[in-house]
Amino acid sequence: MLPPANNRISNKLNKYIKDKFYWILHVPRQIGKTTFLLQWVREINSDDKAVAYYISVEACHSITNIAEVNKTINKIICMASNIEIFSMQEITNTQTELLLYRTMYKWVEMIAPKPLIFFFDEIDLLNRDALINFLRQLQNRNPEREPGRFPVSIVLVTRRDIKEYITTVNNEIVHNKDYPVYIKDDTIFLSKFSKDDISSLFAQRTEETGQQITDEALDYTYKQSSGQPWVVNSLFERATMRVLKADDYSTITRGHIEKAREQIIQAEETHLINMEVCLRYPKINNIIKSILAGNNNKMSFDNSDVELAMDLGIVLFENGVLSIANPIYHEAFERLIYSR
Repeated sequence: MLPPANNRISNKLNKYIKDKFYWILHVPRQIGKTTFLLQWVREINSDDKAVAYYISVEACHSITNIAEVNKTINKIICMASNIEIFSMQEITNTQTELLLYRTMYKWVEMIAPKPLIFFFDEIDLLNRDALINFLRQLQNRNPEREPGRFPVSIVLVTRRDIKEYITTVNNEIVHNKDYPVYIKDDTIFLSKFSKDDISSLFAQRTEETGQQITDEALDYTYKQSSGQPWVVNSLFERATMRVLKADDYSTITRGHIEKAREQIIQAEETHLINMEVCLRYPKINNIIKSILAGNNNKMSFDNSDVELAMDLGIVLFENGVLSIANPIYHEAFERLIYSR
């Protein structure tokens, strides 16, 4: 695991917290989001200058009632703090509008004069009305970003930009004056691994066991993964513990990585099964088929369907050409589409 400080955007993100930003962090599927965020929260809390909390609202995914969503988020926050902030009572409409604010305000008050930072994960899983209500509660207190008053920085972690989820309500355009995404100061994408990152990752293995890896194997790992963290880790794990026996510390060569690559595709692991789920969406299916057919030059970056596929981490633009995110995904999609 690479520490957050090694990530190329960490300095920028730390500056956002220092400057009291409310912002969005885009993280495609299986890119190491939770590991990154939890480690980052621990690092923030370790210097005792601020208090940070990671809150996942995934439990609200299937809840459609706004009051129940707010009540559930409140419970999650209380569980994260490991204290009873205030008694849970039946929620009225007025309480619904104030519940998130009251919870966060009480928490801020308790830890003052230290500033409070919240990382809200899986925000894009909220249904649209609940999401708008959630954002409006933050927006209403947006000017109060001070210790003892309200969280100084809030990070909304999503797989996609929440703007697309809230531009319409009941099939009507949301007017600018009611557009709650204005709480957002910026949007950042969590980057993939660079070649140096991949080398540093295996260096941890070398330090622990003495096992080496050839430069050719490292280059091949980067080319096959395009730096996608799940793919990198899976290639290394399989090469060191399945292609070779767990107690065999022979030098890893390109041949070992090639065998690991084939194992990943043949095993149809959960991550690759998610690729099949993506293909159930006609818009995504059409994009993937167009790329496989060699028609990717006809697709523009300025296209909502393409943006969706990019947000999901399955395609990318390089040198003005749209392509599948990495060769392993490419082969997985070929097998899924042409084996039917």
